[in-house]
Amino acid sequence: MDILETDSIVDPTRVALIGHSRLGRTAAWAGARDPRFAMVIANNGLGALFKRNYGETYWQTINKFPHWFADAAKSYENSTADLPVDNHLTLALIAPRPFYLGTASQDVWANPTGEFLAAKAAEPVWRLYGLDVQLPDESPQPGTALKRGPIGFHVRDGLHSITPWDWAHYLDFADLHLKGDGSDN
Repeated sequence: MDILETDSIVDPTRVALIGHSRLGRTAAWAGARDPRFAMVIANNGLGALFKRNYGETYWQTINKFPHWFADAAKSYENSTADLPVDNHLTLALIAPRPFYLGTASQDVWANPTGEFLAAKAAEPVWRLYGLDVQLPDESPQPGTALKRGPIGFHVRDGLHSITPWDWAHYLDFADLHLKGDGSDN
């Protein structure tokens, strides 16, 4: 972002982050840490609640990627239910900026239902900012994209990938939330 702010052809108030899989986690974490990013998109990455203990579990993640965690996190590897935090809190740190989470119905490892539940659990923070969050109570069916509120979400049919269908919805979401009054977007 530091470099983008120095480029005269970039509007630094409309820079969006996107990442897929592990880089979806990276995009969400960077967006949570740096409020200069106007919007964050994570595709098949980050969102699932560890306490749901489904798909990629906390134990699997902490043992496969120990460098992502503080040493104290290891003490919860066999007691996930006792975790004092979960992934929805990372998502909540992105508020009030727009956040979009895309997932795939057959990506069991990414845990599509758990990703939706994490987005749903983060909703109250956007509401604290007075924003109208419009996620339903249950995860939408595959092929459904929710883009109107500050938290976008979709499930598409398929496996762990980022597809033209995903991109079309991410770009629509960006147009809805970042487009300025000019035609230079």
